[in-house]
Amino acid sequence: MKQFAAFIFFCFNISVTCAQLSNPSFETVSDTLNNLPLFWDVKLEQSYSVKVTSEEHNTGSKSLRISGIESLQGRQSIMQNIAIDANQLKQILLSCYVKTKDVSGSVQLFCQVWDNKNRIISTRTSQMQDAGLSGTNDWKQLTLNFLADANAKKITVGAYLMGNGTVWLDDFALQALPNVVGEPSKELTKFSQEVTSLIKKRAIYADSLNWQAVNQGITYLTTSGLTIKESPLILDFLISRLRLAGDKHSNYKTKTSAQSYATRNNVVQQPQGQLLKGDIGYIIIPGFGSINDTASVNFATRIQDIITEIDTKHDIKGWVVDMRKNGGGNMAPMIAGLGPLIGEGTVGYFVYPDSKASAKNEWTYYKGRFDVGGRKQVAAKRSYTLRKQDTKVAVLIGPNTGSSGEMATLSLIGKPITKLFGEPSAGYMTTNQSIKLSTGAYLYLATGYAADRNGKNYLLNIQPDVKIEADKDKQTDKVLDAAVAWLKN
Repeated sequence: MKQFAAFIFFCFNISVTCAQLSNPSFETVSDTLNNLPLFWDVKLEQSYSVKVTSEEHNTGSKSLRISGIESLQGRQSIMQNIAIDANQLKQILLSCYVKTKDVSGSVQLFCQVWDNKNRIISTRTSQMQDAGLSGTNDWKQLTLNFLADANAKKITVGAYLMGNGTVWLDDFALQALPNVVGEPSKELTKFSQEVTSLIKKRAIYADSLNWQAVNQGITYLTTSGLTIKESPLILDFLISRLRLAGDKHSNYKTKTSAQSYATRNNVVQQPQGQLLKGDIGYIIIPGFGSINDTASVNFATRIQDIITEIDTKHDIKGWVVDMRKNGGGNMAPMIAGLGPLIGEGTVGYFVYPDSKASAKNEWTYYKGRFDVGGRKQVAAKRSYTLRKQDTKVAVLIGPNTGSSGEMATLSLIGKPITKLFGEPSAGYMTTNQSIKLSTGAYLYLATGYAADRNGKNYLLNIQPDVKIEADKDKQTDKVLDAAVAWLKN
C-alpha cells in the first residue's frame, strides 16, 4: 500500500520538519476530465501531455505520465511546494521512481530552496549529480541530495522531462539523512579552502557574506562522511550563502556538465525572423547554451543572414528584436549576430569595481566580429550593413530575459533610435568569471557588473522605456503591438 511521505528527524538536538508531501504516488486526480494529479502544480507546455494513468505503475495502481512530441526545445515539469523548518544545516534526500521510453533529452529531479523573503537560495537538479535518465529504461529510482538550514522556509520539489519521449513517475519521497560526525575529509577540506579563497578574493559579494556561518557549514559538511565525489554539495552550500548576500547569478557546473557545455554543438533553439505588416523586420533571439566555436559562429551567422534577407528584400521602416524568451547562455554569438542593428564601435562594458583602477573591459563590434577587452569572442561568417543606418529599433524584454540575454539587450541600449518595451528583465546583470576548479568542475563567480555604451552601470536589472505587462491569455501581444506602433510613428 502506498503511503504519503512525511518526515520528522531528530538527532543530537538537530531537527528538520517538512510538511507532508501530498499525493506522492499520484493515486488521486484533481479532476476526472484532464486526469491531472491532485496537489501537484502542472503548467502544460506546448507539445507536451501530462496525465495520471494506470497503464504503468511502480507500486499501487497509478503513475504520472509525461509525453513530449516535437518538443526538442521544450521542457515539461511538475512540482509541489512544501513548508520546511530546519534549525541547523542538514542533508535531505528527494527520490522518485522513473520509467522512460525513447527520451531524447533527459528526465531530472529538481529542488528549489526558498528563504523567508521568498528568494530562491538554492537550486539542485539531478544533472548536478551527473544523474538523470534518457533513452528507454525500466523502473529505476532517481535521487537528489540537497541542503536546508534555518534560512529555508519552503522547498519546491518535482521532476521534468526535457525533449521528446515518455516518462512515468511514481513514489516520490523525502528523507532527512542521518547526522554523521567523523574525522574531516582531507580532500574535501582542501577543496573547500580552494573555493572559499576564490570567493574571498574575487566575488563582488564577498564582504556581504556571513563568514562565521559559512565556516560552520563547511565544518559540518566536511565531517559528515561526504567524499570528494560529493564536492558539488560544498559548491551548492557556498552558492546558497552568496544568494543570501544578494548574489543571484554565481553558479557552477560539474566536470561532466562543463565538458558537455563546452563541446556540444547541437543547439536546438535557433533565431527566427519574419516581415511584419508595415515593413517591420521582426527577429526572435533565443538563449544560446553553448561555447562550442562552430555552434557559436553558426548562431551569429544565422542572425546576420536573417537581417540581410529581410533588409535587402524590403523597404524596412523599423526593427523589432524580441528577447523575451532569452534566458541567457553565451552572449557573444547573440551580439555578433545582431551587429547590424547594434552598430559598430563600443557597445558595452564589463566593470570590475574591486580592481585597483575599477577596470573596464570594453565590448566592441566590427564587421561581424565581437570582442571583449580586445580579444575575439566570435565572428560571423558573413556580416551586413543596414541600408538605412537611422532605422529605429524596438527591443522587447520581460522577466524571462536573463543573464546573457540581458547583456545582449544592453548592447542595443544607448542609441537614440532604440527603445525598450515590456517588463523589467530578470536581473542577472553581473559578469561571471569562469574558474576551473581542482575537481574539474567550473565555478562561475560574479566578479563585476555590466554597463552600456554610454557608461551607465546596471547593477540590478534592465527597465523598459515603455512598461507593458504581457497578456496572460496569450491571445494578443500588447508589447509587440506597442513596439510596432512606435516604429510606424
